[in-house]
Order: sequence, then C-alpha cells, then structure tokens
Amino acid sequence: MTLGRLFHVLVMFGAVLICGCASGQPTVPRLNPVSGVVTLNDELLPDADVVFHLQSKAPADKAVPVGKTDQQGQYELISGKTLGLAPGKYKVTVKGEGVPSKYTEKGSTDIIFDLNAQTRIINFHIKLKSDSPEP
Repeated sequence: MTLGRLFHVLVMFGAVLICGCASGQPTVPRLNPVSGVVTLNDELLPDADVVFHLQSKAPADKAVPVGKTDQQGQYELISGKTLGLAPGKYKVTVKGEGVPSKYTEKGSTDIIFDLNAQTRIINFHIKLKSDSPEP
C-alpha cells in the first residue's frame, strides 16, 4: 500500500470513528444568561426565590432554572450548576415575604416568559402587585 493510499484510509477511518462516537451523545441546548429585578408594589423584593417552570414536557433529569434575589431585588438564573436558561416557554413563580399566593404557585401565576433560541442576554424585570390595598 502506498503512503498516499494509507493516508486516505486513515482519514476515512477517523471520519467514521468521529461520526460514530458523536451520534450517541445527547444534544444539550445552549443556555442564555437571564437576570433581572423583582419588585413588589414598586419596591425592590430582597431574598425571594424566582423559579422558571418549563411549559413543555421536560426530561426528568432536567434542572429547574432558579434564582435568588439579593438586597437590591436582583436575580440571576442558574440551571443546575450552569448560569442561564434554555429556550422555551416558562411560567414564573416568586416566593418571598409579602408575595401574594397568586405568584407563588405554578398553577396560578400569570407571569409567562418565552425565550427564543436567538436571544442572548435577558434582563427580565418581574413586577408584582399585592391584591390588598396599601395601608
């Protein structure tokens, strides 16, 4: 076998090997950085849990994107151990001091967030209103 022919055989073998190994790998969606501010009655909401619930059926092992507000009401989403959020349509719940129950449960919240695959960085502000009048 000539050197040129051996080279072609090795290149073909390498291509088959690479294609064969890559086909069994699960595809992981790209996560987009998502951050924002949460307010309740136009006041910053510190120490609140922010959870994005995917509306389509998600795999059982898929991490739920969560964030925690700081003293300035700012949050940043983390999916498992990775910053960001995969594209999809989400219902958003917020749990914290004074937050009306409407916003704390996935079944009753009316906060919807739709992230398309082209979006890179999101600054999603969540404005909550209390059902009861201010004293």
